[in-house]
Amino acid sequence: MHPDLTAPVVGLEELKADMRAVEGKIFYDVMDFVGPMVRVCEDLAVLVYRFVSTWLNQDGSVSNRTPWNCTKVLERIDGRWKIIHTHWSYIKGELAKAGASPDKAWEATWNLISEGNL
Repeated sequence: MHPDLTAPVVGLEELKADMRAVEGKIFYDVMDFVGPMVRVCEDLAVLVYRFVSTWLNQDGSVSNRTPWNCTKVLERIDGRWKIIHTHWSYIKGELAKAGASPDKAWEATWNLISEGNL
């Protein structure tokens, strides 16, 4: 689910537990979903997009910006689309341009979460 995991999240119960652990603790001032594309093949679909999470300083200037590549695989089950796989990874070249490194950006995010500031 996120770069800090050491093993995949498998199954709905594990996903719910992972999401509960960070619920209400992650906040971005600006969230951009860039270039979403969907490919549908019968009862399967793949969604890809870029996500840019941005934190702002009190004066409105950018404090930190983290760009991500995101992929979701969906399956139509009983007429409803369900996410069966998701993947997020840093966009390394753009991360460097944004003024952060993957390790520092993720460490800073989790420090803020653990301190209750996100």
